[in-house]
Amino acid sequence: MTNMRNIAFWIVLFLLVLALFNLVSGGQPSLNNTTVSYSEFVDRVSDGSVTAATIDGEKITFRGGDGREYVTIQPEG
Repeated sequence: MTNMRNIAFWIVLFLLVLALFNLVSGGQPSLNNTTVSYSEFVDRVSDGSVTAATIDGEKITFRGGDGREYVTIQPEG
């Protein structure tokens, strides 16, 4: 029975370390996002094909007219 407790302890410890790592690293990035250039983002805004956008620092996440999510990085300046 001691061996079973030992195995359970290591499994729980491994899962806790994995959860902590995931928390610290910010989780997995969304696999549904496609990265585009900033100039392409500006072109899409100009032609009205951006339905929503969220700005988080330099990162801009937006939804195109096709319903997909895209990501771009705003250049400095």
